[in-house]
Amino acid sequence: MFKFFNRHKESTDDSQPRREWPWRLTLGAYPGPRSNPSWDDVRNGLEALVRDGDSYLILEQKDPAGPDQSYWFIQCAIALQGPAAGQYSLEVGYRKDGKGWLLDRTLPKLEQVVACFDWAFRWKPMDYTGFEDMSDMVQ
Repeated sequence: MFKFFNRHKESTDDSQPRREWPWRLTLGAYPGPRSNPSWDDVRNGLEALVRDGDSYLILEQKDPAGPDQSYWFIQCAIALQGPAAGQYSLEVGYRKDGKGWLLDRTLPKLEQVVACFDWAFRWKPMDYTGFEDMSDMVQ
């Protein structure tokens, strides 16, 4: 009944985007990340992705008060080779229980990628169904 009053309470699930942490956006080889991007910045960046090693988008958060290096990110690029060449490679990473986690998924359509980023950008709980755990690649 009183959930309305607690809706801005700090997040506690490290596998999810955090409402209390600021967003930072990095677009491929463009200089420097952009702090506090708008949704239009994110969407336009995703729509501008091309099949090139320097074309990627990272939307990330870091704990501004934490020396423990807590973070959460979602990133995307177009796969250049292999069976998924030409499709969107989507990765989510975060730090939980002192360990780095990396989840990966390939999506064929830009609209699917935009939906995932929209979900994260608006701090909705991410559903990791269909993602492959690639955490063994993270130290």
